[in-house]
Amino acid sequence: QDKELKEKEEELRKKEELLDKLEESINKEEKEIQESRSAIDTSLQSLHAQETELAQKEQQLSQHLTDLATKAGGNQKKSQTLKKNEEDIKKLEVDLKKKLDQVKQKTL
Repeated sequence: QDKELKEKEEELRKKEELLDKLEESINKEEKEIQESRSAIDTSLQSLHAQETELAQKEQQLSQHLTDLATKAGGNQKKSQTLKKNEEDIKKLEVDLKKKLDQVKQKTL
């Protein structure tokens, strides 16, 4: 009976060792999982910061494009005004030439 008791104790000791190793392994895995979660959280924070930065840059680009479009519209209007002024100048030159010719005719 004593031998049987020692065998059971040895068996129990081995099972406890096995349980200790399992617990140690589980604790190690939990630590790795926690470290992974921490790394993921850090990555997510970084991605969020980048997303915010990109949104700001997109807003700046959009404003810049709007400004350029406004400027282009202003330039187009100026260009149209310049063309009209050139046409008016040509008409005035023609009129002036006619009047000059008339004056020449009268003086002759």
